[in-house]
Amino acid sequence: MPQHIELAMPVDSLDGVYAVGAALLAGAMFIVLLWRLTSKPPTRPRPAKPRCYRVREIPMSTTEGELRDQIATHHLGAADLRLTLARSSPTYCMATLLSSDRPKIEAMGYPVDSDFLGITPLFGGGDAAVDIIAVHGLGSHAIGAFKAKDNNSVWLRDFLPKDIPTARMLVYGYDTTITDKDAKYSIKDLGRAFLDSYKAFREATQTSRRPIVFIGHSLGGLLVKEALSMSLEDTDDPQSRDFFNSSYALVFFGVPNLGLRQGKLKEITAGQLNGQLIHDLELDTESEPTPYLRELKDKFNRCCRKQTPPFRIVSYYEQKKTPTADMRNGKLVREGDACFMVTQESACRIGLEDNEHDRQPLLANHSDMVKYPSAEDDTYRRVGNRLARLVEDAPGVVQGRFSSHIALSPDEKRHWDDLNVPDYRAFRENTEKLAKPADGTLQWLVSDQPHLSSPQWLFPDHPSRSFPSSGSDSLSSADFSTWRDADTPSSLLVMGPPGQGKSVLSNFVVDHLLGLSGERGIGKVIYYFCNIKNDEGSRNASMILRALIVQLCEDARLFRMLPNRFQDRNDRKAFHSAHLDDLWRTLDDLIKSCPYSIYCVIDGLDVYETGMRDLLKHLETLMAYKQHDLKLFCTSRSTGPVDAVSLSPKRIFRPPDEDLRRFVDERLATSPKLRKWEDDVRKAVIRRSGGTFLWISIILRELSSLRYLSKAKIDEAIKKTPIELDDLYGDLVRATFKDSYDVAILLWVAYARKPLTVEALETATAITVNPGIASYADCCSQKVSVDVVKAAAANYWSGREVMELLLEKRGSDVEITAEVVKAAAANSGSGRQVMELLLEKRGNDVEITAEVVIVISRTWPSNVMELLLEKRGSDVEITAEVVEAAAANEWNGREVMELLLEKRGNDVEITTEVVKAAAANYSSGREVMELLLEKRGNDVEITAEVVKAAAANYSSGRQVMELLLEKRGNDITPLLDTSIFVGAAASGQLEVLDLLCRHSFFPLQDGWISIATLYRAARDGDVKTVRKLLGDGVPPDTKNLQSQTPLWVAAYWGHRDVVEVLVPRPDVDMNSRCEAGRPPLFWPSAYGDKDIVALLKEAGADATIADADGETPITQQFDGRQEVQGGLVGLVDQLDQLDLLGLLGLLCLVDPSLLEARGGNGGREGQGDLGDLVIQEALQDLGVLGIHGVLARQEDHDNIHRASEV
Repeated sequence: MPQHIELAMPVDSLDGVYAVGAALLAGAMFIVLLWRLTSKPPTRPRPAKPRCYRVREIPMSTTEGELRDQIATHHLGAADLRLTLARSSPTYCMATLLSSDRPKIEAMGYPVDSDFLGITPLFGGGDAAVDIIAVHGLGSHAIGAFKAKDNNSVWLRDFLPKDIPTARMLVYGYDTTITDKDAKYSIKDLGRAFLDSYKAFREATQTSRRPIVFIGHSLGGLLVKEALSMSLEDTDDPQSRDFFNSSYALVFFGVPNLGLRQGKLKEITAGQLNGQLIHDLELDTESEPTPYLRELKDKFNRCCRKQTPPFRIVSYYEQKKTPTADMRNGKLVREGDACFMVTQESACRIGLEDNEHDRQPLLANHSDMVKYPSAEDDTYRRVGNRLARLVEDAPGVVQGRFSSHIALSPDEKRHWDDLNVPDYRAFRENTEKLAKPADGTLQWLVSDQPHLSSPQWLFPDHPSRSFPSSGSDSLSSADFSTWRDADTPSSLLVMGPPGQGKSVLSNFVVDHLLGLSGERGIGKVIYYFCNIKNDEGSRNASMILRALIVQLCEDARLFRMLPNRFQDRNDRKAFHSAHLDDLWRTLDDLIKSCPYSIYCVIDGLDVYETGMRDLLKHLETLMAYKQHDLKLFCTSRSTGPVDAVSLSPKRIFRPPDEDLRRFVDERLATSPKLRKWEDDVRKAVIRRSGGTFLWISIILRELSSLRYLSKAKIDEAIKKTPIELDDLYGDLVRATFKDSYDVAILLWVAYARKPLTVEALETATAITVNPGIASYADCCSQKVSVDVVKAAAANYWSGREVMELLLEKRGSDVEITAEVVKAAAANSGSGRQVMELLLEKRGNDVEITAEVVIVISRTWPSNVMELLLEKRGSDVEITAEVVEAAAANEWNGREVMELLLEKRGNDVEITTEVVKAAAANYSSGREVMELLLEKRGNDVEITAEVVKAAAANYSSGRQVMELLLEKRGNDITPLLDTSIFVGAAASGQLEVLDLLCRHSFFPLQDGWISIATLYRAARDGDVKTVRKLLGDGVPPDTKNLQSQTPLWVAAYWGHRDVVEVLVPRPDVDMNSRCEAGRPPLFWPSAYGDKDIVALLKEAGADATIADADGETPITQQFDGRQEVQGGLVGLVDQLDQLDLLGLLGLLCLVDPSLLEARGGNGGREGQGDLGDLVIQEALQDLGVLGIHGVLARQEDHDNIHRASEV
């Protein structure tokens, strides 16, 4: 290689090269500098966001510390794990942890996932006694749905276990990926999967009866409702029964009960398999729920009615809008138009008919309402506080559902024995008084086999006597099983003539139910058998109520719910002297609070009279209220108090032939004398029995008494014995009583409409016979006066029967005046039947005045008004007063108002007085108000008077107020002032006070609470509370909105002890008048409450104060003995204006159906051969067919005293 290189260029050329090189170098340096200035230094990859993972199949013996060490060994970066560990099965635990990447611990044999499908326990401390299980919403994640937006906090995992250590925290995960085109979801399937998964988890962890508090977000709440509905229907599965009974509370967050606003989800999922899920969730074009959601609402309704005590429900609703879903660049994003995804209405309309649950707003959108960043967050504090209270209350309630009976303490048992007088079991356990069914009879009632009709050979001579054993109105096994197994409150009224075996049927039903109660734990069985042989003071509705209350109180939980005065061991009289309404309120409270089903059997509704119509009205109202689980089974004759109520269904008891045969065989087996002739006797007796067990018993006894027996004698004896019980009794009476006065005593005692005192019986039998009258026809020669017809129309018990006889026998003499129609309209007993008869028979004579229409609107069922509109519609004027009366109709208000709106809507004017009447309606206020708001909402004006009326309505006021606040809250709030709160307090409305205070700026004041408590104690007869409150200085004379004071109320309800405490006080007005102008003395005088009348008079009460109708306490004084005796004696002088039917109808003493003549000789000369006229002849002996005068003979007195001794 050469040492030097010689330049082959000239010098000037070399300078040019240097210049070019320098330029290139400078450019290169500029580029490098520019690159250094504009380029970024290389950075490390950003760490992934922490994610929650689930670790399964961890051995039970592993502790949290050991697991943490194992994770640290196999997995780096295990600083903030947020580790949880809880039992998941008999042998394994489950853990969750937070990690930026997937934990590398599979080598330990622990499966790891982040899907969280199924049940995941987040906490399960040793003190845990309640499950809190959270179910996420549509397209969400079991953990992510509840994770805070700005940090990794999950309140169910990180906050709640510290605040509620007595609860096990669970989450349930399920897949509803919207964009998965191959998946087919339905809410029903998702609900079923949730139920099965949770049941399996509870069984595996041996906690199948642990109380449950559900947390449901959005779609998750619907899954909870589906699971509950399915568990209720799956009655054969013990796990499902445990699941349902364990379910205590539901805390719902934005649950779309009526539907969800989903933006473009329906469009996005169109044609996909999961499109039906979105369709079922979405509101339709009219903002109405889909058919599926309506079906779910109905099913959940059944759950709520079945659960006792009812579910505790809290509904949270969103107050911020949420961006809706949209599809952008093939991805599902929340960038659509913002809206309230679930409206307040949809979130809070969970399905309950009365919507009585807690509703709370949350200032968050649909997604964020279940995301809380810290334990100090205000929203978390609110939610956590409610959950803590639910968890605290749940164990006691759920334990009660599984405990069918909690025994009384020894002290409670001793007091219970004092209340159980007479012993409710005594009558049923005495087989001499109440027969057991013959072996094998009545089994058709509890089996699936229908009983057969009577074959024609059984009644060849009397085809009319053959009775169907099945039919639309005959009691069948299907009727009984439907009643017994109903999910909702149900009633079954069984009717039949005397001697049919109704009491034996009731006894059989009680035995059957008691057997099921022992085998399957169906609930509590309570019963009462009305017994005509009880002493007079025990034959009343109050005695029935006491017996039923006592039976329920065999459970200590219900015993401790009795009013304080009934639990007072030092005052044994309080319970046994309580008024019927007082006893009913107690029974009503016990039934609605009972933790299990109640089966109630009441036999013989027709046997007692005192208070029975009131009792049946109460039962009718209770059966219409769905928030309890009462099954009511009753028997009765087809007449009496049952005429006035609509307990349904009504069925006729017709014993099948096989039961009659078994009954005859059992009786024949005990009679050796008849055994030889048993085939002949059996066939002959059954052929003639007409389905009456009593007739069979009597004829078999008669046959046994024959000295010699032959087939001919058997046939002769059976044919000679009347089939009709009236005729049979007549023969027995003639054989027993020979003296006319014996007959008189028997007839008055047997057929009196109400029990007679000895004095009244003495007067009745002292009336002698007019010898000039030989037949019923002779009695009919006098003209039927208007007073008689009016008296018949007003006859409470038998108005229709009396009027029917008058029209049939003396129709041409019967004048239907306006006064007669008014009397029928005002007759709250049989008036409806009288009016129907008059419209049918003498419709052209019936004058329909405004007063008549008002009375019918106020007191009667809708079918009477419907009949009136149909028959005489042009005469029916719908005035404002008529509409007001319909709104005030306590028992049938909604039905009557609905009919008027439907038939005569243009004539119905909704005035302020109408709205006020609805608000004050004692029994059906909410139903009437709801109808008015629904049908004529624009016409309903909410005034201060309306609010006051609702506040003072101590029965349905709370429900009315809740409805008004829900529907028209903006109209009510400005009207609230202290006068309304004081008025509510003075009516004892503690619940209404609390409700109003929560919707106004007025805090709940102690003074209001004290006044309300005093009023309630005065109404309930709680004298101890009254004394305490008066001692504390509570004003004793505050008037409620009807101007009723505590003294007025205590006197009205007959609480003598409370009256006795109040009357000595100088600050209590003895003559304070209510809205109708009546002083405290008025109603005790009307009811004949002599003790209270004496107390008030002694304290200065004025007996001459007249009310708005001009009535005074003096005019209202009532004495039953004087009314009966004075009525009979006083009418003797007016007999030229009264005939037989009028007299008896006016006095309401004798059943008018007994007076119908059947032909034949009615004179006294043929007394030995009266045939079918036994009743007429007996009444002649009474002296009522031709009244001659009143004699006071010593022999009459002797007869009376002899009868009274018997």
